[in-house]
Amino acid sequence: MNNKKKDTWNMGYTLAVITILVMIILAVLFSPTIIILPPEPTTESATTLYSTESPSETEVSIEDKTTGKYEFDNSVLFLQDLEWFTGHNLSTISSTTDNMGNTRMNVINDSWINNVYKINGKFSRIDGYLFQDYSNRNETRGSTLEIYGDGKLLDTFSMKGGIEPLPFNVKLSGVLELHIIFDNSAEFNRNTGGRLSDVALWE
Repeated sequence: MNNKKKDTWNMGYTLAVITILVMIILAVLFSPTIIILPPEPTTESATTLYSTESPSETEVSIEDKTTGKYEFDNSVLFLQDLEWFTGHNLSTISSTTDNMGNTRMNVINDSWINNVYKINGKFSRIDGYLFQDYSNRNETRGSTLEIYGDGKLLDTFSMKGGIEPLPFNVKLSGVLELHIIFDNSAEFNRNTGGRLSDVALWE
């Protein structure tokens, strides 16, 4: 009798163990799969990890790109960069303020210009601005700009205090020799405040 009870107890224990194992297996097989993913990189780290450009290519300041309105146009040449036949190299300053309080770029800093350029029909026009600088906005003595083509006066412009900045645009088609005369020195070589800016020749 005791042997029967012992056998029954052993069988029950075995079945219980088997049942628990089966439940564990089923739980593993049919439970949702949990996948642990690495954290997504932030915008800053993603840029650092995947950018193929060097800092010198990507970190270009606005100032670098706005030094002149024609800087990246191959068909345009600033007057100060044009090789002269007779005359002198033109000095420039990057910017100054006109008598309206606006910033002017690529400013020619000479008070007297008498330059001849052999352009050989390459350019179609010359344009730019004649203006009075802010510090001399009350100056009554004026400055003049004269533009000649092959010995002929093409146009003339005047500036003094009380006159708003003057844009100019002169045709040069077919002109072989360009002659620029600019005078803002008045008597005793005193600067009258007239300035030229963004003077460019267009092909």
